[in-house]
Order: sequence, then C-alpha cells, then structure tokens
Amino acid sequence: MHVKYTSIWSCGAEINSTAEYDPITGELDVEISNSMPDDSSILKREYITLPDEEEIEVCTDCHAFTMGVVVGDNADFSYGQTSVCRNPDCDSNS
Repeated sequence: MHVKYTSIWSCGAEINSTAEYDPITGELDVEISNSMPDDSSILKREYITLPDEEEIEVCTDCHAFTMGVVVGDNADFSYGQTSVCRNPDCDSNS
C-alpha cells in the first residue's frame, strides 16, 4: 500500500516522503528524502498516513516497521496497553 511518511525533528523540521507499507507485517520501505535537518537535530516522531488519513506511529529505533498495540502485562508488572514495534528483531522489544 502506498502511504505518506512523515518525520518530525527537534529543530522543528517536518520531512515528508512516500513509503510502501505492508499492513499484514507492518513493514515499511521508505523513499528517503534528500532534505534532512542539521546534524544536531534529534528525531522526535515518525509516522505514516494511510489513504483514509489514519496515522500510524513508526518505530523510532528500527525505522522499518510500524508500532502495534498490545494489551496485557507490561515489563513494569502493570497491566494495560503498550506500543511495541512489529519487527520481532527490533531492539526496542527487548
């Protein structure tokens, strides 16, 4: 599925490009823009926008998969909703 990819940076820059999104696996293939913020800027958020305008967060660790919601026991022994990367090999899931 063809989607819009957006990254938001600490310097205030918002960079838009396109991506191919697999809704089954959550995997993304982003067409990287040549426009990048300065070296001191930190990535704050990245997300995709589906054709129906729904926004889905992208993992800011691996940058290649969307985030999914899991309901259950959390790592801190609480119970509730947690966002996890849909990439089973992503370091953010450790």
